[in-house]
Amino acid sequence: MENLEKPASGSVTYIYGNINNYNVYQAPVTNNAPTTNTIEGSESKPHSASPITIPVLRDALEACRKYIWGQSAYGVIFSVVRDKFDYKEGMSQFERNVQAVDAEVHLAFACPEGTIAQAFYNNKFLKYNVDRWDEFKMLERVPRLVNKFREAVSRLIGSESGIDAKE
Repeated sequence: MENLEKPASGSVTYIYGNINNYNVYQAPVTNNAPTTNTIEGSESKPHSASPITIPVLRDALEACRKYIWGQSAYGVIFSVVRDKFDYKEGMSQFERNVQAVDAEVHLAFACPEGTIAQAFYNNKFLKYNVDRWDEFKMLERVPRLVNKFREAVSRLIGSESGIDAKE
């Protein structure tokens, strides 16, 4: 019988209660997960912040205002910043950022909660990397918005830091 009192490594948590109709008293649960977030032999890269700040987003949305045809366009824009500008935040945070911009500049189309998820549901190509979109049939307005928004953001962040979109 193995020794449950002293685990080989990791932290131990003792649990009490009823598990699958068995009373459990001081059952040791061992966490043997590695304590570092890197894989052995790999170098960890520092987490770089996305250049998509609210001022950059505001200026880019204003520059591309005439190319935004409706709420589903925000799904396209989210995909561009996700794939080309290393935006690590989720859809909900991006929607909140667009709402903050809308409060300042009054965009033609609102971006309420769930807008981007609905765009992803209705447009399956949004789930793929922007570079693969030419494999799908889509209206001409989609690649036009991708190019204009990408140019606008590259111009804005290029003037600030010399950074450009990923190719």
